[in-house]
Amino acid sequence: MVRAGRRTFAVLALVVALLAGSGMACAQSGPVRLRVSYNPVPFNAPTILMRQGLLEERLSPMGIQVEWVGGLLKGSLMTESMAAGELDIASVMGGTSAIVSFAGGRDIVLVAGYSRAPRGFGIVVRADSPIASVADLKGKVVVGPAGTEVHYLLARALEEAGLTLDDVQFLNDLVPNAINYVINGHADAALAVEPTMSAFESQGRVRVLRTGEGLMPGATFVAVRGQFLRDHPEVVVEYLRAQEAAAARAQDLDAGLLELAAAELDLPLPVVERVAAKYRFSSELDLGALEDLQAVADFLFERGLIARKIDVSAMIDRSLLDEARAPEQ
Repeated sequence: MVRAGRRTFAVLALVVALLAGSGMACAQSGPVRLRVSYNPVPFNAPTILMRQGLLEERLSPMGIQVEWVGGLLKGSLMTESMAAGELDIASVMGGTSAIVSFAGGRDIVLVAGYSRAPRGFGIVVRADSPIASVADLKGKVVVGPAGTEVHYLLARALEEAGLTLDDVQFLNDLVPNAINYVINGHADAALAVEPTMSAFESQGRVRVLRTGEGLMPGATFVAVRGQFLRDHPEVVVEYLRAQEAAAARAQDLDAGLLELAAAELDLPLPVVERVAAKYRFSSELDLGALEDLQAVADFLFERGLIARKIDVSAMIDRSLLDEARAPEQ
């Protein structure tokens, strides 16, 4: 009897331990947490709207906790955070950053487009500069960030003028620094992006020599950490549904949105209005977007900025977008 009692007690103890362990595992796993980058610059209106509660409205009923991650102002910081497992979705990522990351072996997937703004990229000179066209840049000093969309713009603009990158003296530096080089007379031209370009132009300190219109897509994309996408495709689909709704609202550019963006960007409303007019928001990932992205990838490889030639179709999965756009059951 004693032995049987001990045996029964031991079995009960084991069951309790297993149940406790199971409960502990559930508590540790908890609800799914989605970490999304938040960067309103230059005029990321859909993301601004999504952060006002639009995304949470979509995901809360699914038990998904949304965490907005700020401070990741460059694509390289986003991809490094993804590689470290600290970021799940880059709400806005430039094509160049995505390509460089993918070519470097990072596990990221482009699941949707975000915006097109070729006029949001430009080559600027000092307001009183005698330089009147891109052709006048031959032999001149041009400053800007290497291996970026605006670097690609410079190459295309020079090609349009019958020149190449070898015809200018190129210095690698960040956009704000590059513009200061020009203003202070230490360089002839700078590569610029919004909202910095419009801010300096509105102050009468620089003149835009050429924008990317007709030369480059000026496209940004939504990038997802590969493992998160494989584990939680349904969350990514709902995220894209929220983005589609936000993009539709952003197209109107109503006064309330512009004022909200001005507050988020900490810029004067007239500057925000100037920047906003250059942006078109769309989640589309069509053949044209693919061809534009491939052209950028080929440029980066030819300039030695990525070590291997890549086929950009390998980094794109538009099936989530197709599902997000299908009628909801």
